[in-house]
Amino acid sequence: MPKASPALLALLLVCALPAVTLVAAAPAPEPTTGTETRSTTLTPHDSSGPFLELENTANRLTVPEESKRTYTSPTQDFGTAVASADDEVRADADHFAFEQAFDETTDPNERADLIDASRDRMEARVDALDERERRAVQAYANGTITEQEFTQMVLRNYNEANALEAQYRDLHEYVNRVPGYRSENIRPLAGTIATHQSQARAVIAGASTADRSPSVTIETSAEGYRLSLVSGGQFYQEVTRFDHRDRDGESQLNSLTDAESHAEERYPWVHSNMNSRFSSTTFSPNLYLIELSHSHGGLHSYIDGATEAVAREHQSLGLSRLPIEHQNTWERDTVAITLNRTPGDGPAEIRVTNLETGEPVEATVRLDGVAVGQTGSNGHRWLATPAGDYEIEVETADETVTIAPAT
Repeated sequence: MPKASPALLALLLVCALPAVTLVAAAPAPEPTTGTETRSTTLTPHDSSGPFLELENTANRLTVPEESKRTYTSPTQDFGTAVASADDEVRADADHFAFEQAFDETTDPNERADLIDASRDRMEARVDALDERERRAVQAYANGTITEQEFTQMVLRNYNEANALEAQYRDLHEYVNRVPGYRSENIRPLAGTIATHQSQARAVIAGASTADRSPSVTIETSAEGYRLSLVSGGQFYQEVTRFDHRDRDGESQLNSLTDAESHAEERYPWVHSNMNSRFSSTTFSPNLYLIELSHSHGGLHSYIDGATEAVAREHQSLGLSRLPIEHQNTWERDTVAITLNRTPGDGPAEIRVTNLETGEPVEATVRLDGVAVGQTGSNGHRWLATPAGDYEIEVETADETVTIAPAT
């Protein structure tokens, strides 16, 4: 029997879905001078575009240096919940119509055609998510839309991708009812949907209140964007490069094996420290998903076959597993501030202690003038620091200290 979604569930969805509202934004600071240096550099990597090539951890895709920078804190947003609910109701209506048509015929060929048509509609919906994302990123980069509107798009796409995933699983049940129909005909759809289901978005969507939610660093340009945040002992990063994507170009990769070879070239440390690997093609033309588990965490790399470049990258890294590349301490009137930085544009840990006693000090921490959290009673906090130069401001009960780590 077809499974219709009751109107009550749609109403509950409207009231329950999380989204984000931005608390503040700041322009990227002017470059600062200092004696500190990093051993990592931003370098071109064949046709893949700029990569941070790192030692002792995974390489990372980047956005162009002229990126716009914003810091956000997720909270409930009714507007995004309504839009997401509307998206799901429309999708449910389409799927309900498919279920009815499927049950009204017993002809295997007709049922196979219905599955193919449902798959094609789902693929078209993912294409619409891609286009919505591209338009919003470019509009935000040139100032046409606000930070809040951009972030609402991110969460709306994530919510709709989750609804698509549920329909994809349901579609599998119907595949099993058609003799001779191959599940491989719909399987690539899962990888396409997952482009909008990064762990970074999952954490943002799961945040319920501003005082408990992580601070999210967003860097955007007309060519792409980067989301990064720290939560639950993990560092999450999502990067998308529109200029690395050529849907209509001729693929230079002949197989998944070719895509895996490209991934190995771009992430050599990951392959040397790999626990597992999963590879697949997607319904999106010329796009290959390489999913790797390694000793620091996990990596999803989407390689465009035409450009042979990484078009999307999702990473999750354990904070305790990342090496500390630089440690610097600044002493002021009453406090000592220590900054432990991991390689590249990875997270940084800030520690604030009493200069005389060495006891931890509670403090408010700001990045480029925007409050991103407190150190708490233990005196330390992990930060999702941006690429390039930035300022950290530490405000205690006794004084305010500003430091500008050199990159």
